[in-house]
Amino acid sequence: MVAMTGEVVRIVDCGRAVAAIVAEDTAQSRAELVAVRDRARTAAAGWEHRVEQVRATMGRQQAARIRALEQLLGEAWRLLGDRFPPGTDRSVDAARVAYREATTRRPS
Repeated sequence: MVAMTGEVVRIVDCGRAVAAIVAEDTAQSRAELVAVRDRARTAAAGWEHRVEQVRATMGRQQAARIRALEQLLGEAWRLLGDRFPPGTDRSVDAARVAYREATTRRPS
């Protein structure tokens, strides 16, 4: 009957559950439960490791892109400096000042 209804029959001793009657396909031994838990922990640890690998890789890639952009920006400012020395173009001078202010203020 338990197998057909899916009911769980609890056996109680002095108000404390001491056993249960369940369908055979529902019951799992303690070893099976431990094995399932261990597999879940192993899988979670594997995913955590993979996420950390991806995070580290992305951090390295981002740092490389930032270095490349900083080099290109430095080259652009050198070219502007050659073409428009300080004091020859007010808009370029204003851009220099804004750039210096932006690069000296680092986010905290």
